[in-house]
Amino acid sequence: MSKRPRVRPLADLIAGSLGEAARAHGFAAVELLTHWPEIVGEEMAAASEPVRLMWPPKDDPNNRGATLVVRVEGTHALDLQFAAPQVIERINRTFGWACVGRLSLRQGPVTPKAVPPPPPPEPDPDLVARERAQLDAIADDGLKESLARLGAFVHGRKR
Repeated sequence: MSKRPRVRPLADLIAGSLGEAARAHGFAAVELLTHWPEIVGEEMAAASEPVRLMWPPKDDPNNRGATLVVRVEGTHALDLQFAAPQVIERINRTFGWACVGRLSLRQGPVTPKAVPPPPPPEPDPDLVARERAQLDAIADDGLKESLARLGAFVHGRKR
């Protein structure tokens, strides 16, 4: 029996290709970029994005971690400013050490996020019933229903 490949999150797959671009903006690890929605929440992530991670000089006696520059849209800046301590705590918890000490907010437009495509239309119920009638040899009802819907989509597109 052959081993099935393990399903991996997209963030794990693109980390290598984003690495150089991220390092150019001060991000030692791309997890801050790829996990931004999990760190700040989906709603805030739609209106904000990390831009740059600025590290203080190594000999700075007041070194309290890096400054994360975040671009944020309009009134969401107030919300992010209010939530900054929690955001910093979540970032540091994600990395496992106190890498970010403060947020610096810059108001401006955020890169538009990809909009998921609309769900496909429902197949014609008459076509589904016709396809289901041809699948009596299949005992699994879930499989039978899926195949009937697939057949209805295929035959519906031909028309």
